[in-house]
Amino acid sequence: MNYVLLLGAGFSRNWGGWLASEAFEYLLGHPAIRDNMAVRPLLWKYCSSGGFESALTDVQDAYLRDPVVSKANLESFKVPYRRCLRK
Repeated sequence: MNYVLLLGAGFSRNWGGWLASEAFEYLLGHPAIRDNMAVRPLLWKYCSSGGFESALTDVQDAYLRDPVVSKANLESFKVPYRRCLRK
């Protein structure tokens, strides 16, 4: 049997999920992001082109290039997601 996963604004909203703009606002307000002077500007950089997913990709790519320097930035992104998953 094949399974199909449907994703998108209409699907996520109908099932209680957040829209990308809501996730973006949540991340900007979260202390782990708000207090990180490297990650917060990335969110604003990608605000109108790719959103928080592109900012996360940028942070993940930086981590792959230099884990020592970029670990704190990647951890800043993980903290808000852990909280969302617990709800």
